[in-house]
Formats: sequence, structure tokens, C-alpha cells
Amino acid sequence: MRATTDFVIGGHTLDSRYQFGEVRDLALLRDYRFLVADRLVRRVAVFGESGQYLTNIGRPGEGPGEFGNFARSVAVSPTEEVWLEVGYGYVVFSPDLQGWTYDRTVRAGFRRPVRGKAMFGPHGLVGLRLPGIHGAIAWLSDGRVVREEPLPSVIPWDELGYGELFATTRDGRQIRQEVRGPFHARDLLRHGRSGGYARAVTSRYEIQMFDPDGMHITTIRRQIQGPAVSMTERRRESHMLDSLIAFHARRGWRYPEFQVPVRKPPINDLWFDEEDRLWVNLSLADTVPLASAHVYTRQGSFLFTATWPRDVSLEHGAIRDRVAIGVRTGDLDVPEIVRMTFVPRQPTGVRLSPTAPQGG
Repeated sequence: MRATTDFVIGGHTLDSRYQFGEVRDLALLRDYRFLVADRLVRRVAVFGESGQYLTNIGRPGEGPGEFGNFARSVAVSPTEEVWLEVGYGYVVFSPDLQGWTYDRTVRAGFRRPVRGKAMFGPHGLVGLRLPGIHGAIAWLSDGRVVREEPLPSVIPWDELGYGELFATTRDGRQIRQEVRGPFHARDLLRHGRSGGYARAVTSRYEIQMFDPDGMHITTIRRQIQGPAVSMTERRRESHMLDSLIAFHARRGWRYPEFQVPVRKPPINDLWFDEEDRLWVNLSLADTVPLASAHVYTRQGSFLFTATWPRDVSLEHGAIRDRVAIGVRTGDLDVPEIVRMTFVPRQPTGVRLSPTAPQGG
């Protein structure tokens, strides 16, 4: 599947309805209206299928129906309720003829707050708690945490490409701090809309998939190498490392002497879309113009390969059927919202008849 651009909104405009500052999250409804949670503009805006501004949901503040300084994430339940995550829990809006009306606040504090995009599993609301690297997944009922499963990191630091910075402060304290090398591997944990999740180490194409109860579903493996690091990237990273080593040496600190790898990790990122499909975003060679992802069902069955312009980020997972809402940064770092439609690739010299089967 390849993406075609339907429209772009935002960028440099005098119309405040279409101005964006820092997009924190996106969500796509079943009728292809979409929601944009913006940290700097401090709003959650609703736009129509064609990109026209419709309304805002909630507002900044501390009262009923208000989400503090900004909404950290936005999620849509199976009944089309809108759940805004506000740090201590969620502010919930119910759909009506005018749009959405404030319904309730779900406070999910239990020693530590439950955070993250709301998920809606078979046992009810699922929240994500973040006390450590990956934290824990928590099941909530009536605002109470009724069950909690820790999700600790199990990947050794050295496999993730970390090194240690040794420093001495002015008062003589010794500091050892982990720092990451160029094109380091990452230990990824991503959650789906129904509470299932996937884990992967980006240095190899191997993804573990789990259901909302934490039961292992399958492991996806492919023999794929990451793209080669280009000479331009190698010079840039080497210059950055030399600068960091010199900067810390002037203070009597020792920065790790990393080597720039020959190849990047094969996986760049993971995310789930609105239909709980898993997108495995591949690392790109320096000059490749299109981003690429392998798309799987929640059970781990391969669906298709998707490609789209590499300057558009789809990491928020606002993708439903073949429609995707992404964000890119235009001139002067001004965000733009991009709607794309994925269409089947057509082999060169071959025309598809209206009844021909279409694949990715």
C-alpha cells in the first residue's frame, strides 16, 4: 500500500482554528472525523472528514470538563466517548447531537497515577502506569486499580548500545550516568487500543505480541538487516561524538568513546492503529524518500507493507482502514496535519480491473 495525500491543514495561517503549536496526540473516529490534542495551543480540536474545523472538546483549567494545562493524550472508546488523559486520570466526554458533552472524571490515582492513552480491554478500562522504564499495565473499575501487571525491561543495557559517563561534581561526588551511542538499539513497548501490547528490541526484527491479559500470542520474526549508515551520517555522528568527548574532557569528565555502527537497527518504531493493527516502522537509508512499515493483525498475521512520505509521522496511530492522519513539521518548525489514503501498489505496466483482487 502506498499513501496519497488528501489534504494538509495548519502551517503558516492567520486562521487560529488551523494553527498548531505542539501536537501531543491524534485520534481518528469511525466516520473519519479526527481529533488533535495540542500542548502549546492548549486545546483538543475536532476536524471533519474533509479537514474543516468543527469544535473543541473541553478547555484548559481545573474545573469539571477541563483538562489542566493540556491534554496529554486523546482516545476514543468503542462507544465513541472521548477520553482525555490529564495525569491523575481521565476527563471523559460523551457524544451527543452537538458533538461531545462532559460526562465524568475518572481519577485513577493509586499511590502513583495511571497515565497514558486510555485503552478499552475486554475487562473494562485499561490504564498505563509509568513508575520505571516500562512501568506496569493496570486494569481500572470505577476509577480504582483492581489489578496491575509489572512490565519491567528485560534487555541488558549493553545490548541497547549504552555507555557510561563518569563525572565528578564540584563537591567531589562521583557520578556514573548511562548515555546512548549513535543509532543505538531501543527496547520498545507499545500498547493497542484494546489493551494488548507488543515488545521489541530494535536491533533485531523480533516482536513479541501479548493479549490484554498479558498472555503471549505470538512472536513475529524476519531476517532483515537495517540500512547502511551513509558517509554523511557517519561524519555527522563522528563530529557529534568528538564534540561531546571534548566538552566533557574540559570538565575532567570521561565520555564513552562510541563507534558509529555500520548499519542502523532494522526497526525504527512500533505503534498500534485505531483498529489494533500493529505497524512495524522500518529504519530508513539516508536518501530514501518514503517511510515504510509492515502491518500485522492483533494476532500477528501479516497484512501489507505501507509506504508514505518520510517527513510525515504516523506514530500516534490515527489510522483506520486505509485512512491515516499524521503530523509533519513545515517551515520554521510549524506543525501541519496531513490526511493520507493508502491505495494498493500497481505493478508497472499492469492495469487493475475493477473486480481484480487488490493487495498491499
